[in-house]
Amino acid sequence: ELAYIVDDRGRPVGEVQKLLSFVRHEAARGAEALAVPVSAPRVCEDLAAEGGARLQWIPTALTTLMTRASRPELGFAGNTEGILLFGEFMAAPDGVMTFCKALELIASARRPLSAIVDDLPVVHLSRRDVPTPWEAKGAVMRQISSLTHRGRLVLIDGVKIVEEDRWALVIPYPDEPLTGVWAEGPTDEAAAEHADHYADLVARVARDATEAGR
Repeated sequence: ELAYIVDDRGRPVGEVQKLLSFVRHEAARGAEALAVPVSAPRVCEDLAAEGGARLQWIPTALTTLMTRASRPELGFAGNTEGILLFGEFMAAPDGVMTFCKALELIASARRPLSAIVDDLPVVHLSRRDVPTPWEAKGAVMRQISSLTHRGRLVLIDGVKIVEEDRWALVIPYPDEPLTGVWAEGPTDEAAAEHADHYADLVARVARDATEAGR
């Protein structure tokens, strides 16, 4: 159950903004650890550290998020798709709990929600879904895994290529003939171009693998 939040100026609060707000809030109120998937913006680590919390990077699957949220040391888990989990209450999405937590957030900050949101770091994320035949997924991931020259590889879920000011994440979906591509960059344009680059690479490798198998 997702919660849709509108601030005091009538602006919808985006899913990424909600995630960043609660990462900062839960760290500040004393959470020992927080968890977000590897598809989340890397500023989450900075926001957690501000409040003295440790950030855990985890796989993107909802089941993993819920399992991690059930751990007693974890104060909060969430993703950029609107899933926000407060393990003290329940390790599952709950719109009413999110609403109550939003009120707590405002009361603790003693500022209107619009000011809290405007004070968040600006992040630039982009996402693509690329059609990928089942038989081509292995070739796609082998090709992506070979890109060690482009940056540091993180293998928590799929392959994440981390460069100095941007990253890209490539994950084949287990239940659909698709590959997900996420990217973050210093601007919206840079993030979109980065996502397009890896989406094009996935599409090209999938096409070549499919043709070679015929």
